[in-house]
Amino acid sequence: MTFAAIHRHGTRLYVFEATVPKGAPPPGLFQQSLQFLDEEGKPVRYRTYYTTGYSEEWKFPAPPPPRTR
Repeated sequence: MTFAAIHRHGTRLYVFEATVPKGAPPPGLFQQSLQFLDEEGKPVRYRTYYTTGYSEEWKFPAPPPPRTR
């Protein structure tokens, strides 16, 4: 079986892929949430779908996402 996860943060695309033998437990990486941190080590939380384009509000470079706490 093959497992994959695709994430985008800023202008980077992260693709994770793992293949395990049939009957083996799934890879642990795909059972956890991926979290991004800002330059101060604080979690970044996206409240909507994130895009750097295709909208009236599009600006380049893309504005930073909101921070938590």
